[in-house]
Amino acid sequence: MPTIAPLAADKPARRSQQERRDGTQRELIEATLTCLTELGHARTTTSEIVRVAGVSQGALFKHFASKAELLSAAVEQLFEELVSGYQQHLRALPSGAATPAAAFELLWSIFTGPRLAIAFELYVVARTDPSLQKALLPVVGHHRAMLAQHARTLFPAAAEATPDFDAWDDLMMCSMEGLVIEGYGAGDVTGPALGVLKRLMLETLSRGTKAAVRTPKARP
Repeated sequence: MPTIAPLAADKPARRSQQERRDGTQRELIEATLTCLTELGHARTTTSEIVRVAGVSQGALFKHFASKAELLSAAVEQLFEELVSGYQQHLRALPSGAATPAAAFELLWSIFTGPRLAIAFELYVVARTDPSLQKALLPVVGHHRAMLAQHARTLFPAAAEATPDFDAWDDLMMCSMEGLVIEGYGAGDVTGPALGVLKRLMLETLSRGTKAAVRTPKARP
């Protein structure tokens, strides 16, 4: 009886060179974020990154020209994940619960979480590391522009009623960041200051409409 050859569909599809390249880059970025979260910048060496990623040093520098370039790519992915997660949490809130106060509390939980601390630490390192600063500048600039755009989408009435809304949004983000970074060295300093910041934000975000938060639609 003749042997029937397996259908082509039964064979695992071979990944293209681009797919393999993209996969290795993702592994290196995820390993970098893991190391930065668990070890901090000082102990996040390229040797440790490739060990966690399960690739060679040669593979790292084949995909990223420098450690600074890899760090900036990791921060870029981090920002995308945090923004996406924020939107998903807002969409998951019960009807009527997506208030400016809820949006503020969710945002503060992200600012005080371990993932965003990665970016704050690298900002400080960049002060004395020109190569890292140069690599981070376009990533952070794009992120800040996207934050302003998302804020306008979530709070259209407030944006329309507030002169210089984008600058106001940037100021609020920087204020949150400052409170978090201050806490690294001085302990919890958020009490009264955080209360004032929350009041200022809610006063602006509640302008123009009772249903101030327009929750983002899920992507198809």
